Amino acid sequence: MSIGTGIFLSALFLGCIVLYVKSENKAKWRKCLLTSLGGLVAAGVILFVGVFLYDAFEKYTETPRFPKNTAERPTDMMGIRLGETLANLQFERGKFKKPLMVTTPDGRRYKITAPENATEEEIIKYVKEHSPSIQQEASANLFGIKSIVGYYITDNNVSIYEKEGRAQRLEYDCETPPTDPETYFHKIQCGNTASDVMQAYGQNNVTVLCSDTDVETRLYDITGKNIRLWLTKNAVQRIEFSTQPFPPSETFNKRC
Repeated sequence: MSIGTGIFLSALFLGCIVLYVKSENKAKWRKCLLTSLGGLVAAGVILFVGVFLYDAFEKYTETPRFPKNTAERPTDMMGIRLGETLANLQFERGKFKKPLMVTTPDGRRYKITAPENATEEEIIKYVKEHSPSIQQEASANLFGIKSIVGYYITDNNVSIYEKEGRAQRLEYDCETPPTDPETYFHKIQCGNTASDVMQAYGQNNVTVLCSDTDVETRLYDITGKNIRLWLTKNAVQRIEFSTQPFPPSETFNKRC
């Protein structure tokens, strides 16, 4: 504060005191003073409540939307509940997408969500535009384009395998690199390493399976929890939950 400002405020304060002492209607001054104090108190309360609400909002936004699940087994995947009827899930979230399976000439299979009732030429065009991983292979000799029975994709990219009208298995393919590190799938996240998985579920509860053809990927089955994880280059790339034990994998069939 400058000297001039200090002198001005001091003069203003002393002037108010002099006016009060000299005034014949002191009750009016007291009323104005009380009104001013009430306004200051109200402003302080409003400011305090505003700061409190702002801090609460900041903490809410910083809290993971899908935190770690403390249940013994996974019960849902990003809000999609295992064992729930498709009718209830679609009532809550809207109609699910029905993807197609594209089989390339070398026998590899890919899931795509091309428009419904699309022709083969339209699907090939769609693959080239939306699936960079297979756009080089997309040509007129693609074959085996078909709808996957009992398979749906939700609005948050959770895949549902349905049986008897219920979500029997849930699957999530992680983006590379993971774009949402705050999202937990039960006790793990996309991008977690093998050591993270072992720490979360216990080494004695994890079966690690390898393949002779894919040396970069390993399959992690969590005993008794119906959880299957796919790790590529030591990072979780696919997560699967099921209401039933997973069948043995044809490709990943030997212990590492």
